[in-house]
Amino acid sequence: MTFEEVWKIAAAILVSLGGAGSVVLGLSNYFGKVWADRLMEADRAKHNSVLEQLKTQYAKDLEDYRARASISIAQIERYNIRQFEIYGSLWAALYDLKLVADKLWEEATKETLLEFTNQRQTTAGIIHKGSLFLKEEDYDRLKELLKDFGSFLIGKTKLINIRSDNEFNHVYIPGQADQQILENRQYKDQYDNLIEKIRSSFVAHLSESELRQRALPNVQA
Repeated sequence: MTFEEVWKIAAAILVSLGGAGSVVLGLSNYFGKVWADRLMEADRAKHNSVLEQLKTQYAKDLEDYRARASISIAQIERYNIRQFEIYGSLWAALYDLKLVADKLWEEATKETLLEFTNQRQTTAGIIHKGSLFLKEEDYDRLKELLKDFGSFLIGKTKLINIRSDNEFNHVYIPGQADQQILENRQYKDQYDNLIEKIRSSFVAHLSESELRQRALPNVQA
């Protein structure tokens, strides 16, 4: 049965009722409005309840996010601080190593050789202990630098031995000392160039680290 047919039947009933039909129609309108208002109120209450639940859940999720973000940011800050300390102490050790290497270059003696050997061991220890906080390319360059310093150490040791043989055993091979000095000069040039590259890389990396630190969000708001 269609809506039009239902309406025709209802109209016919109201006509047959006469004045009473008007009363019925008025009561129908009144109660229909009452029920409509009740349904709307019930629907509004239901939506408000759902909305409050969502707000509560969103607030909880936000707090969870802030807590996790705070932990992550604190870890990043600690890592950046530790990394800055490592790079600073490492550069100080490298600079000290270069000074004693230059000293050894100027005066190849057993004393300067021992001083260089000790400082090289100290610097190598700082490099390896801090390797977790170093960029991979920096760590590779530092290992290469230690290798160059090792070659320089061997070369200077050979030169001291050559001079000792000449002095105490009267063994002289023309050009032998000069050849070793030339090799040592190559080693010195290598570590000088590599230290400058490492210095530039350190400066760039620490600048990047400072920018990242400034860009960290404030999750307390």
